[in-house]
Amino acid sequence: MAHDYYHLEWRKSSCKLPEASPYWKVPLFRVTPGYKHLPVLGENLIKLTATQHFTKAHPSNNTQVINKDYQLICLLAKSKTIEESLKTIEEKYYRKESFVYVVNIGLNVELSMKLTFPEIRSQLRLLYNVI
Repeated sequence: MAHDYYHLEWRKSSCKLPEASPYWKVPLFRVTPGYKHLPVLGENLIKLTATQHFTKAHPSNNTQVINKDYQLICLLAKSKTIEESLKTIEEKYYRKESFVYVVNIGLNVELSMKLTFPEIRSQLRLLYNVI
């Protein structure tokens, strides 16, 4: 398919997520879609409806164009989801370092692994005001 649609049940053998993960059998999209060489990490996947994907993430159904404002919204939301998950069930599904890795590769930046989640979100907002 032309867009970055992932059905993790199909990719179980190469996916890091455990089978009990809430992401199995859910259509997922990459937060940083231009980097297909990134491993399939839960930190780089987000649940979107088809409408959200084709009208907000990729305006006018053009999967070659990424709406940077919507990408920022997705990254901020994902960072909050990961932060909450780490507080409640620790590193069962996510790692902060993996999220920072995804951001660093996907946005071609060098955020420190030592940043807190509020600091990461602040840095993301600053980056997207420059991009």
